[in-house]
Amino acid sequence: MESESNLKYPGIKEDVYVPRFVPDPSIRSQLGFQEEDMVVTMRPPASEAHYHNPQSDELFDAAVEFLSKKAELKLVALPRNEKTGDVPKEALA
Repeated sequence: MESESNLKYPGIKEDVYVPRFVPDPSIRSQLGFQEEDMVVTMRPPASEAHYHNPQSDELFDAAVEFLSKKAELKLVALPRNEKTGDVPKEALA
C-alpha cells in the first residue's frame, strides 16, 4: 500500500539524515591529526535499542581492539549518547 507519506528511498538511511553534509576541513587539526593520518570513524552499537543484538557489542569491541593495534590508524568514536561514550580512551586516537 503506497501513500504520499510512505516514500521509497534508493540509498542508505544516512543519506536521508545528512544529505547536504559537508565535512569541516579543519576537523583533523582540531582533533590533533595530521593530513596524512588515516582516520577510522566508529559508532558504538545501539545497545539501548529494542533491536539490539549483543553480538554487535562483541564485534565492536573486537574491531576496536584490532584497529587500535595498527599504529598507522587513528580511531574516533562517535557515541550515540553519554553511556556509549565509554569506549576506552587509550584505544582511541
